[in-house]
Amino acid sequence: MDTTSHTRFYRLGLFAARRKWWVIAAWVVALGALGPQLGKMTARMSSGGFEVPGSQSDRVTKILKEEFSGKYQFSDLLVLHSDELTATDSEFRAAFEDVKAALEEAPGVGEVSDPYATPLRSISADKRTVTAMVGLTDDQDQALKHNDEVEA
Repeated sequence: MDTTSHTRFYRLGLFAARRKWWVIAAWVVALGALGPQLGKMTARMSSGGFEVPGSQSDRVTKILKEEFSGKYQFSDLLVLHSDELTATDSEFRAAFEDVKAALEEAPGVGEVSDPYATPLRSISADKRTVTAMVGLTDDQDQALKHNDEVEA
């Protein structure tokens, strides 16, 4: 078979296939040598987002946030539902106010919108589900670190 007309990747694959145990051994040695470095590397990596502080896209995001949108770059949606109560019942509203107060005390939460101020948009037609926007003051990395506290 004439191998001169094949691409480099074909020849590399052919080399690896013919010497598969040598290739596997080389990978095991390489991973074993790099293993101790993995612990150090995970501490330096962030766990979310594609933001690079100071980049053009970061500056544009900040300008858009200031000029064209609300106060918060990130938000979440709070959903409360009851099979027994409706949103207009005092018990349901009290439960919402308790959750809202707890969220506003949580780290990284700026404010929680009032669904009763915009009932057509925030209260379901059957009046059993309420949604509220939660404005987050954190960036993506901080929000992930605070997630457990906010969920609690």
